[in-house]
Amino acid sequence: MPRDVRLAFFYDQSLLVRDSMRSAWEAILFGLLLSVIILYLFLRSWGTTLVATVVIPVTVLVTILVMRFCGMNFNLMTLGGIAAAIGLIIDDAIVVVEAIYAKIASGMARLEAIPSGIGEIFAALLGSTLTPVVVFIPLAFLDGLVGVFFRALALTMVVSLLSSLILALTLTPSLASWFIRCPTVGQGTAVRTDEAGGPVWRRVIGFYEAAMRLALRHPGFTVAVGFTVLLASLVLYPRLKTDFLPEMDEGGFVIDYVAPPGTSLSESDRQMRRAEEILKATPEVESYSRRTGAALGVHLVEMNTGDFLVKLRADRRRSTQDVIASLRDQFRAALPRIDWDFPGILSDLIGDLIWSDKPIEVKIFSNDLKFLK
Repeated sequence: MPRDVRLAFFYDQSLLVRDSMRSAWEAILFGLLLSVIILYLFLRSWGTTLVATVVIPVTVLVTILVMRFCGMNFNLMTLGGIAAAIGLIIDDAIVVVEAIYAKIASGMARLEAIPSGIGEIFAALLGSTLTPVVVFIPLAFLDGLVGVFFRALALTMVVSLLSSLILALTLTPSLASWFIRCPTVGQGTAVRTDEAGGPVWRRVIGFYEAAMRLALRHPGFTVAVGFTVLLASLVLYPRLKTDFLPEMDEGGFVIDYVAPPGTSLSESDRQMRRAEEILKATPEVESYSRRTGAALGVHLVEMNTGDFLVKLRADRRRSTQDVIASLRDQFRAALPRIDWDFPGILSDLIGDLIWSDKPIEVKIFSNDLKFLK
């Protein structure tokens, strides 16, 4: 190669992957830690807390085994599914533990309390677990790019939920027979359920009891509040913005631009050189590349369109969104006749590659702009 040519990585997607994977693992471990702390604060019993929380790592291990057999690997969707499922995984164990604990607290022998407690809540436990399973299973059968993304998420969550249900009915009762101990007031006298546990649990029970008495005393008002919340949800739902991927700081971004129709390639290039001067003057920008009259996808591109791929410095002081906001104002002031868009790198690459998945496209061509409008 010529001596004045230097090779360097321009866009290293592995950095984003590593950061995202680390973040997902942190969410999983943080969720496990919070579950242990909250359970102990409410129950004030290490045995009960251990029985409930041991289900989480076992369920995760079972899920990883199923992933291995299905040929799946660790990625943002599978790890995201595990992280999102942790809160649902522990629900089954908590319900079983609480049912057994309540029976023991009422004075029943431990080995008798286990089948009695599970028998009372089995139908509700089965229904509450299968409900999210039914919600997520259809995502596994989506087609196209959306299916590629969400199939892994759906399968991971379904496996986690079903594993937690089986473990809650098998492993949790077995551990409960060994570790759950109910505190007693005197010799052979069990405490009342609302007197057991810690001070946080007793306050919650007190608040719940007061709220339930108020709701039952005024049933009409309670139903009205429920319908008000439902109507508010229906009103707010269409107002929420939607997007395929969440916003993330990728250490760079794309600048899509569209000059007025009919702009020649040389004129588009001249205007974009003015935009390059703005990019060079931005201290957070490490490097950039530009395409004019070309794009990544397989579709045809007019001479008045193109894009920049901008890479930011790792030691920058401003966030990616702050840099984008500043550049947007500068570009619009310097080149007001050009339409600018600042998508993320990953979302823009996906958009260029799939371009359009519509079954029918109608394209109209004419030199008469008024007629086209």
